[in-house]
Amino acid sequence: MREILRSDKLNCLKAKRKACWSVLVFIMSGKNNSRIKFIDRDSRRIEINDSNLSMLYPLNPIPSELYNALLNLIEGTNEERLIDYMREEITHQPVFITYDFSMPFPVNSANKRVWLTLTDDEIMARIDDLEGLVLEAKTPPHARDNEIRADLYRKLFIDESKIDLFRLGAIELYGSTTYHNILRNPRVTLHFRWFKRNEPRNVGMQINCLAEIVQPGDPFYRYIRLLVYLYGWKFLDLPGSVYPCAYKLWISEVKIKSLNHTRGFYSTSE
Repeated sequence: MREILRSDKLNCLKAKRKACWSVLVFIMSGKNNSRIKFIDRDSRRIEINDSNLSMLYPLNPIPSELYNALLNLIEGTNEERLIDYMREEITHQPVFITYDFSMPFPVNSANKRVWLTLTDDEIMARIDDLEGLVLEAKTPPHARDNEIRADLYRKLFIDESKIDLFRLGAIELYGSTTYHNILRNPRVTLHFRWFKRNEPRNVGMQINCLAEIVQPGDPFYRYIRLLVYLYGWKFLDLPGSVYPCAYKLWISEVKIKSLNHTRGFYSTSE
């Protein structure tokens, strides 16, 4: 009798695991897992579905200081160190914060590269040609030619009217905590910090975004993927056969947290 009960329990556990795996596969392969319902550029608002409720958030442009830093990311850099610089530069590697309020510690953080993005129409028109150019740039004898890759990056954004000013883009590498948090809650906080020669020297800003999940095969996903490939010497060895998804990070709120230098100590006297 005990053996029968044990067997039944094992079969039940196997069935549950199979069902959970089926749900996970369905989630990862769904056409649209995003909670973004509507983006209204004219009235500058985003509507999301949250627990069967529709919620409105403001939509704002990329802060000019961040926009210019990302646009001119490789300017003034020694060409011999160009790709190393692009990999090491912290301007486009903010702390990427997501939330799970069912956990004792609800904040999850990771460093992710983010990018300026072209408009959807421009990506659709150019994606095939851009992918071909990136693959060519990573193939011998050009694989270590920094100038070719730098020129590709510059040409992406040469016409600033083709840049989407209301969002940033990122890739998901693993499909684990960050991804599952965004499935439940699209609110994402990006914390940027970098240094400049002129004031304010220590630039800091918090950008609160709403993340839209973009599935493999979508032109936007392919666009973000080619930027990842453009930066690295080698293709990454991923847990899966593809990056799980890309993110459109729609900017809702900006908080400037820059610091200026001063001389000496602050006085404590009145």
